[in-house]
Amino acid sequence: EFTITQHFIDLAISLGINRQTVSTIAKFHVRLRDTLTDQNLEFKHNEYTKHIEHQMSEYCYYLNAHNILLSTENYDLDTGEGITDYGLRGQPIHLYRNYRNYADGDKYKDDIDKLFFVEGNPNFLLGGRSGGYWQGSKGDDREYILIDGQKVGKADFPCSHVNLCYRHETNDWYQTETIDELREEGREMEDAYMVSSKIHRDLTKKMIQLMLNIKGRRAVSRAFNDWLKNEAEPNLVKAYEKAGYSNAEIMELIEKEHRPIIHYFYKGALAGQIIQWEEANLMHQMAYQFQKSYDFVCLTVYDELIVPEEHLAMVKDFMFSS
Repeated sequence: EFTITQHFIDLAISLGINRQTVSTIAKFHVRLRDTLTDQNLEFKHNEYTKHIEHQMSEYCYYLNAHNILLSTENYDLDTGEGITDYGLRGQPIHLYRNYRNYADGDKYKDDIDKLFFVEGNPNFLLGGRSGGYWQGSKGDDREYILIDGQKVGKADFPCSHVNLCYRHETNDWYQTETIDELREEGREMEDAYMVSSKIHRDLTKKMIQLMLNIKGRRAVSRAFNDWLKNEAEPNLVKAYEKAGYSNAEIMELIEKEHRPIIHYFYKGALAGQIIQWEEANLMHQMAYQFQKSYDFVCLTVYDELIVPEEHLAMVKDFMFSS
């Protein structure tokens, strides 16, 4: 609150600062939304949400002090088509961390009752990803991002959900190299999604995703069949048919390969949200820490960090030990 004199009110008006020229932007970064209506819900802050609010506020403040240019592969400099400026020179950046009220209805009540929460609102221990801006760009288009006029590189967190389960269960990462890095050395079978040389990696990746988010093998198999029928790329459908493995056999191979984390599978939607929460916290913490400690912009896209090329090697070296 402030108290001011008429002199300063007159000065503001003379400068064009008035109710018509001033707008209020969202001050909050932690958002709780209804699972059915998508509406924002009121909530009481706890230590975790206060921490995330503070972190995201500082993170966005830093981003807005820099120029971030998004473009598509076929951008046009003359018309500006396919080019968007954010930050210092363009549109302000305001990122949210998104949580949903899974614990408030009856749908997940049985699962919530089985989980152990130390304190606070359990809705804030599920999910928490961010989105918008560069996160909505196609993967290929993200290569054309410029940060303060500099080209960028990306550091992928390989097989992130499986990797996080291993880190939590065994106190060590399953892998620290991406599939491309492993392939360069002829070690692709060391990747978490490579359970057989005959099964396309993307098929295994999808199956594991479903196993971490759906209850029961039969339900996973049905969801996988629906994906093959309605969403999978034609080349993956052909690869599935050529491999000759049933859904049950693929699941068995995954279980055999990942026996140390087998009890993370088939636990349902909330289990997947818990792993997603771990991923969101990790990626945003790393981005925040790199910006704060080394003074360069670090963007997140789920399990990927996007940084100016000159800092990429350092990020790859530090991202597993930071």
